[in-house]
Amino acid sequence: MGERQIEGARYRQLRGVHSRKLLLIVIVLGFAAALLVRYLRGKPGDQRVEQSPAVEHSDEPARRATHEDWVAIEASDDGVEGDEVDEDPVSAGYDDHPSIRQYRAITRYPISTRRLTAESSDLLHPNKRHERRQPVPDARDNADRAWEVLYTADRYFVRGEEPISISLALWHEGEPVIPTGVVMVATPLGGSGADEQLLLSAERVGSELRAPLVPNEHWPGYVGELEVTATFSAPGLQEQSGRLSFYFTADDRIPARFTGQFSDDGRSGDLAIDVGVDVETAGTYRIEANLFDRNGQPVAWAQSETNLDRGTGDVSLVFYGLAFHDASAVAPYTLRQLRGYRLRRGDSPHREDMPTYDGEYETSARYSLADFRSAEHASPHKERMLQRYRDAMERGVVLTEPEFVGDGRQP
Repeated sequence: MGERQIEGARYRQLRGVHSRKLLLIVIVLGFAAALLVRYLRGKPGDQRVEQSPAVEHSDEPARRATHEDWVAIEASDDGVEGDEVDEDPVSAGYDDHPSIRQYRAITRYPISTRRLTAESSDLLHPNKRHERRQPVPDARDNADRAWEVLYTADRYFVRGEEPISISLALWHEGEPVIPTGVVMVATPLGGSGADEQLLLSAERVGSELRAPLVPNEHWPGYVGELEVTATFSAPGLQEQSGRLSFYFTADDRIPARFTGQFSDDGRSGDLAIDVGVDVETAGTYRIEANLFDRNGQPVAWAQSETNLDRGTGDVSLVFYGLAFHDASAVAPYTLRQLRGYRLRRGDSPHREDMPTYDGEYETSARYSLADFRSAEHASPHKERMLQRYRDAMERGVVLTEPEFVGDGRQP
């Protein structure tokens, strides 16, 4: 330091002044530390919050978090049972905050059921693919960026003897061009039951090429992922390649089928529909379906994950009552798009698909909105999270307005 360059008495005088200043700084810092400890010991977040009793249970995968640490993962709230909230755990002045509004919106229903709207594309079209027309990607071999391609199929999941149609379309400057030199090869990818490749035959349909395939005719004992590679070119375009995969469960590997037997009744303010199943392979199953009202408008989606033994039995799909109020749904209700699969956690492949049920089931017309609960889903976990929001804001924590990051199921 600079003091070491000062000689004799002047040095000692300055050292005494600096010592007194240092002592004063130490005293001030000690006082500030004592205040901080006292605040932390008495902060609102350490107070215990009374929780109303509710059943918490789940083997359901956790929801995706919505923003950083303040949005809960509702892994323990997958059922529809729960106490209704008599008093909002978030006091006045806090419940209008965007973070709290968003959290309450995504936990409005239990994780096993939710409102279905016209925007719920992933649930209304559960087997739809999402490839899009895009520029041919290889800039080195394709300096002309006016080329575009769409390589896709009509489904992602193929069960039993179902066919799949693979298509290839090409454009140059917006005008369709028929690809040339096309070679398509289907290959099982590490699943169980097959390993040989298959050369597909593509045919022209309109302005594109299509290759029909019935996987069960070639891999009757297979379950797992299949990949179709395609190489193609066109006048003025060098050879390009693409990959497309889909998931296949052969007819011999179908674990269970829907029997077509149904029944329905109101349960604790919700609508329960029992679905008949004929199980060939015992295990943990995930069954789901969509519900529509008398006018054909989407109302709700529900899912059940349950252990099933070999033989015939029923699986209950419970649609949360609040969804009927939110949709202003009019009875009778129609169950459609019933689907399911057997889980194989930690294994490869991770699932065995059931054939989709092509029919539908209409409930009785006796239901009215008064038969269904109108309160949002409540659970001890949800109340704890709302209390955490309140405690944070009381301590002066600034919560930024979140961007919407849905869990894949919310409208």
